Amino acid sequence: MENEKFNNNLEEFNNNLKEDEDGANSFVVFVFGVFEICVQALVVVVIVFSLFFKTVGVIGGSMNNTLEDKDRLLVINRLFHKPQQKDIVILNTVDILDDLIVKRIIATQGQEVNLKKEGKNYFVYVDGVKLEEDYIKEPILEQHVGNLTYPFVVPKGCVFAMGDNRNNSKDSREFGPVNVDKIMGSCAVRMLPIRKFGIL
Repeated sequence: MENEKFNNNLEEFNNNLKEDEDGANSFVVFVFGVFEICVQALVVVVIVFSLFFKTVGVIGGSMNNTLEDKDRLLVINRLFHKPQQKDIVILNTVDILDDLIVKRIIATQGQEVNLKKEGKNYFVYVDGVKLEEDYIKEPILEQHVGNLTYPFVVPKGCVFAMGDNRNNSKDSREFGPVNVDKIMGSCAVRMLPIRKFGIL
């Protein structure tokens, strides 16, 4: 009788142990499943981010007061966003200035750019219309009009770009229109500093 009771207890213990092992195995499988999903999601995020976006740091003050030195920007790949007039873009001007630069598109192909003097300053006109530019630091002084002859028609496949700090910017006034192939992307968001985080 005691042997039978002992055997029953032993069998119950073994069954409980087996259930515990099955439960532990199920938990391990669950944890590894969650981990695998997280890794796959991370890989997808990295691939998508690298294809669609990149981050770029601002160097210098040519885009003051819109952007400041050391601001960090989120840039949309130009393959997924066609740059438009007034977009802030990253230009690959390594062949001209040995660097990447941040500028604003003032005009696109076929548009006419003109700089007209009003008082002591020059203002930008595109296709005969004066641009409303609340983003610039100050109007253009005569010594910063540049080397081009105005009015200037932007050639096919090019853009005319300027810095918002018009009197402290090397841009299309100096080196002419930029081929759209030199546009790396459009600046979408200022990420840093945090206090200035926002859409551009």
